[in-house]
Amino acid sequence: MHCSINKKIRLLKNDYGLSNGYRVDGNILALNFTIIDSHGKKMGSIKRKLISIGDRYEITIFDHQQELLALAILIAIANDVNRAQRNN
Repeated sequence: MHCSINKKIRLLKNDYGLSNGYRVDGNILALNFTIIDSHGKKMGSIKRKLISIGDRYEITIFDHQQELLALAILIAIANDVNRAQRNN
């Protein structure tokens, strides 16, 4: 499966769209995200831990047939958040 992810510019949110119709809705602090499939069903959630050594994320996957995609999304978002923080 080929899929690309792009960040959607929003005033108070960090949202991402995927080329397969999925989307990721997040909060302004880039701490919590919800992964939603192309049918509007919640696929999983990502929570960034505030107090930890290094970056730590907790991911909950509701559709276990999509575990690899959910992990790929997590890696892409973590990379984008870290890049944005380094540039600020």
